[in-house]
Amino acid sequence: MSEMTIIAERALVLETKKGERVQIKVKLGNPSWIVTGEEAVCLFAIDGMFRDVHEVHGVDPFQALQLAIQTVNILLMNSRKGTVCWPDGTPYEPV
Repeated sequence: MSEMTIIAERALVLETKKGERVQIKVKLGNPSWIVTGEEAVCLFAIDGMFRDVHEVHGVDPFQALQLAIQTVNILLMNSRKGTVCWPDGTPYEPV
C-alpha cells in the first residue's frame, strides 16, 4: 500500500462504553487510478479507532472517494467501541 496523501480531515470524539473521551481523526486520501480506466483506490484512516490505513476500490477515482466516505460513515455510526460525537458532544451524524 502506498503512502496516503491526505485531502481532508475531520476531528471527532469517541465516547467509550467506559465513559472515556478519545480524540479521533478521520483522514481521507487522494483517490487515484490503480489501472487507468479500470480501477481506482482511495485510502482512509480513523486514528484513535483503528491502527491501519484502509483502502476502498472503485471503477474510477470519483467512485472510490464516494465509497471511502460511505465506508467511514458506516464505521463511525456502528462503532462497537462506543458513541462517536462531534467535539461539542453532539452525536455524530453524517452531513
